[in-house]
Amino acid sequence: MRYIDYKQLNPFQRAWYKITRFILAIPGYFVTFGKFVAKNAVGLVFGIGRAVRNYVMRFIKGDWTTKVSYLIMGFGNVMNGQIVKGL
Repeated sequence: MRYIDYKQLNPFQRAWYKITRFILAIPGYFVTFGKFVAKNAVGLVFGIGRAVRNYVMRFIKGDWTTKVSYLIMGFGNVMNGQIVKGL
């Protein structure tokens, strides 16, 4: 529909035209959303993988207080002299 045709419609016809345009555009919105999710899902999975890898590497390379701190919260802080923070 051209602009001049749209302007010649009465308010009810304009509203109906807008509603039908919206309803017909809904499948396109789902496609766009699906593309967005697919594009960002890969980044999310790799981000979670990096976080888990960093967590495991901190455990492996940490000293004994760090490893015990994974089981008892704050133990590493207490042993390193940060008593208030550890408690």
